[in-house]
Amino acid sequence: MQIDKIKHVLDTLDTTTVEAGNVRQAAEQLSESVQKVAQSAVQVAENASTTIEQATAGQQIIQTSLTSFLSMAEEFAEMQTKISSLMSSIEAVSQVVQVIRSVADQTNLLALNASIEAARAGEHGRGFSIVAEEVRKLAEQTKQSVQSISGTMEAVRQDANQVKETAALLGVHFTDKATQTREAIELLGEIVQNVEQVGHATGHIASLTEEQSASTEDIYMRISQVESNMEQIFNHVSHAGKNIYEIGAGINSLHKGSISQVARLKTKHSLRIVKTDHLLWKWWVYNFLLGYHTIEEKDLVDHHRCRLGVWYDEAKQNQAISSLASFRRLAEPHKRFHEAIRHIYTLASSGKQKEAEMAFAVLEARSDEVLACLDDLASELQVTS
Repeated sequence: MQIDKIKHVLDTLDTTTVEAGNVRQAAEQLSESVQKVAQSAVQVAENASTTIEQATAGQQIIQTSLTSFLSMAEEFAEMQTKISSLMSSIEAVSQVVQVIRSVADQTNLLALNASIEAARAGEHGRGFSIVAEEVRKLAEQTKQSVQSISGTMEAVRQDANQVKETAALLGVHFTDKATQTREAIELLGEIVQNVEQVGHATGHIASLTEEQSASTEDIYMRISQVESNMEQIFNHVSHAGKNIYEIGAGINSLHKGSISQVARLKTKHSLRIVKTDHLLWKWWVYNFLLGYHTIEEKDLVDHHRCRLGVWYDEAKQNQAISSLASFRRLAEPHKRFHEAIRHIYTLASSGKQKEAEMAFAVLEARSDEVLACLDDLASELQVTS
């Protein structure tokens, strides 16, 4: 009567197996996710290596371009120096032209004075007058040439000034860009260094995720083994429960056989027998819920046709027993006990196994009430005897 705990063990094992299955599924999903992450991390690491190579090659190309730009800036600075020298040469030429122009003016003036003096000399000064006229013409041509040269030099000087101003602006621009270029070279070096660090970190992450993938795969395998072991244990316990039931059924057969050999029993012995029979009803229902015992509707006798009911109805004729308070209290809980049995049978037959198992707690409560009445009755009979 006290070994009916198999169902609790089976329920616990079933719950544990279900939880192990849930953990296995979660571990499987985690393993798949980690594997995907590991694959992505490896791919990212490979891409990072390619990026590092491309960044290094790009750094070399940009370094060469920036270096060429710096060289061009230096060459432009030299060109500014040459432009300044050119401006100085233009100024010097302009000064020379001014001198020539001054000489031509003076020569023209002297030629004019010579012509005047030659005219005063008359016939004797005619030859000198011709020479003076030619000198004056030459001075006039020189003056015109000098004016043309002066105009050209002025245009050249203005153009040179514009070139100088433009060169000055470009020089400032080149200086700024040269500074920015040097900073860009340094920044590019830092970028490449950071890319290399990211690449190394990505490679480390890929290594860790591969290790984690192996660990989660191992967890999945171990959980699967635990689930398999739990299923085996469940089967073993279920088999053990069935063996216990068969042993109990065999003991009950021996019990019935031994009772049939006794012609007449004392009241206290009868009470023990009907108490055992009452407990057997609960035990049969318990094994019925486990699937070990078969109960048909015809087996569901009421509280008058079980061994306890038959004894109770016979004992009503015995005034010494029927007058006891515990005897009178026995009828109602015994009736409700059999009603609880029928209710459990109806639920289980309708496929409501969980409800039937929950209703078994009510059956146990009714059984405890019956057993308490029987124990009280046995104590009162002992006192009266």
